[in-house]
Amino acid sequence: MKFKRFSIVFALMLVLSTLFSSFVSAESNGKLNLVALGDSITYGWNLEPTTDPNNQQQHKGAFPYLVGTGEYVVGKNISGGGWTSEKLLEELQKPENLAAIKNADVITLNIGSNDFLQDDAVKAIRSNPALVADPVIGPQLLGELQAKIPVISGTLSISLGKIIDLIRKTNENNPTIILYNIYNPFANGLALLHPLGDSLLAGGQPPVPGVNTAVYGRIALEKNVLLADAFAAFAQGYNNSTGESEYLIPPTDVHPNAKGQQVLAGLANGILAQVGPLSLEVTPATTEQTEGPVTINVKTNAAEIAKLEWLQGEKTEEDFYGEQGGNPITDNKFDITENGKYTVYLMDRREKSKLVVFEVTNIKKDTNIPGDDDNNKPTPTPGDNDKPTPTPVDNGSAQPAPVPSPTPASTTNKGGRNRTLPNTATSMYNYLALGGILILAGGAALVKRRKQTL
Repeated sequence: MKFKRFSIVFALMLVLSTLFSSFVSAESNGKLNLVALGDSITYGWNLEPTTDPNNQQQHKGAFPYLVGTGEYVVGKNISGGGWTSEKLLEELQKPENLAAIKNADVITLNIGSNDFLQDDAVKAIRSNPALVADPVIGPQLLGELQAKIPVISGTLSISLGKIIDLIRKTNENNPTIILYNIYNPFANGLALLHPLGDSLLAGGQPPVPGVNTAVYGRIALEKNVLLADAFAAFAQGYNNSTGESEYLIPPTDVHPNAKGQQVLAGLANGILAQVGPLSLEVTPATTEQTEGPVTINVKTNAAEIAKLEWLQGEKTEEDFYGEQGGNPITDNKFDITENGKYTVYLMDRREKSKLVVFEVTNIKKDTNIPGDDDNNKPTPTPGDNDKPTPTPVDNGSAQPAPVPSPTPASTTNKGGRNRTLPNTATSMYNYLALGGILILAGGAALVKRRKQTL
């Protein structure tokens, strides 16, 4: 009986493991893995429509879930209401969060607003914006805030640097990191504070110039991450005459509404479109027979080109290195005068590269002997099975053979992660077969035992 029970339990375990592995495979489905890091903005705080007024769960209308057109899946949203940069750094130390970061293809990082909003001076101003205009209290509060900004900015810079370093240490596959700066949260019922927000984030007095430049712009350059300018994007949705924002929840909420979340997602989409796989198209101006030269047109989606060159022959990337390198391509085109294979090499500012080898065969060679004319052409021998190749004449009666278009050859990407479909193969069928054998063995043992007891 014990053997029988063991067989049944084992078979059930196999069935459950098979179902679980199937669910895991279906969830990935070959999509790129996006991990979102942030505060209540990334969380989707107070977003409508909602059946969760207490914000107990992350809202699927938050911008990480809107990134892309179906090619990304949010592997994990690591965010929370009121989180500061130090709080996020603390949360990232948890094993389950490190595991999510390790498998990410794209990481969005939107943190830092609460580092300032939770300051006592800012809280006092937010609770009563009219205090800014008070001749006594206003200057006092602004003076306190001005003294604290460098300290807050320093702490934020350190935390952002540590977060990015942790991402790079945990994920060695060079994921794309998108860092959002801070938009001005003061609008609608807090419009009196909007000039203060601009001064704090964009520059000017008081309190100090440019938190977005001094902190986020500097970190993006030092850590080689991509900067999403949320400040500039949300400034476009602010009405200077009415003080209203079409991107923030009225009347005094500092969080984005549904439209604002779409704007944040659009910033990521724009960046990912530029840093995605490079495209390089090489097309001749004509494929008809010509005496040359043939103009080769080059088209690419690279936002910033570091090198775009060509060489005669089938070359490798190494052939374009060094002082000599290849022939520069200007205005996305170049001319060639001889048939044969050629290679075009592209590298963008992020050191991603692509190589295309193509062949041109439609340049006519001058094979006429001086003084020769059509009267000296040999007459085909009757009965010859080999048909002569038609020679192009002025009346166009002989059509040239079609010339193949340039054929792309090898392509490479540097500095990026190879986007291959995940290996979703499992050993479920082996497990099922083994379970079936054990069940049959258990049944045979049970039958034998019953016969012995009769």
